[in-house]
Amino acid sequence: MKTKTILAWFAINQIKRKGKKMPKKVLKRLKHFLKSLELEKKSYTAICREIGISYYCGVDSSTKLQKGALLEYKTLGLYLAPATLSGINLCPFACVGCILACLGGSGHNLIEKRSGKNLIDISRIKKAWIAMLLPEVAEKLICHEIERERLKRDMAIVSQRIRWNLAVRLNCTSDLDFSHIMRKYPDLQFYDYTKDQWRTKRPNYHITYSYATMSPARIEWYRNKLANGMNLAIPVIAGDVKRVLQDIPFAFSMDTTDLRFLDGREASFGILKAKETLHTLEGVEEGFILDYEGVKELIRVLKDCNGFKSQIKNNKKLKHFSNV
Repeated sequence: MKTKTILAWFAINQIKRKGKKMPKKVLKRLKHFLKSLELEKKSYTAICREIGISYYCGVDSSTKLQKGALLEYKTLGLYLAPATLSGINLCPFACVGCILACLGGSGHNLIEKRSGKNLIDISRIKKAWIAMLLPEVAEKLICHEIERERLKRDMAIVSQRIRWNLAVRLNCTSDLDFSHIMRKYPDLQFYDYTKDQWRTKRPNYHITYSYATMSPARIEWYRNKLANGMNLAIPVIAGDVKRVLQDIPFAFSMDTTDLRFLDGREASFGILKAKETLHTLEGVEEGFILDYEGVKELIRVLKDCNGFKSQIKNNKKLKHFSNV
């Protein structure tokens, strides 16, 4: 039996577990099988063929990433199976609502799910297993694709064809630390959304902090991130996006482009129209996706937070909060 067929069988069985963590015995078998393939000794093309994927990272592989073309950017993005879909948690800081309404289940994947297919999920699960169980192989694949796209960019510049820039987002549907790869390419712009309060910016790494819930601990994290000038990305129900953008002076749309490092804003609310998935309603019910009143309540809770009022007075980045 071919390797890709065996991995697909593992993936289909994991999908049937509906996001539950993989049993330890099964995980051990899977890891032993992957190790036996000795993928680290094989070429990029051979690895992809062996595990049954077309590529690991993709350039402008989603509608959101494609919007960067208007600003002369191409984005190399990595889409892995989010949260515990692969049986291994790739989003350790996610809340329940985020997991339920994850954008990983939107777009083409939503169309597939409604037709009873799981090809996209199977591919992302395989990639997630490589990232978590064979990190050295994942690094090899990612670096190969980064260097290939960087070469294409440089050749385009030399041949005086259309000039474009390259950006890299390795956490399109995950929340992992790829700092070891970023250090290898100080000349490239990396960026992410994250719920990891300990994740830090680098000269070539831009971070947008992501909203989760209004729990006291999370509110304290938002306050700290805003005070340091970071923007907070907030999913809002489609029907209320326009009103939020009109009524809140420090809110701006994050849907026009995905290139967060070009936002030119500090300590602001980035509004994202909630993507349609099979569980969007559950995301609303869990308080992850907000309506207009929810956004206003978030502002009120932040302003009531201990120490935030004094920060508003003393921190120029936060003064716009005093007018709302």
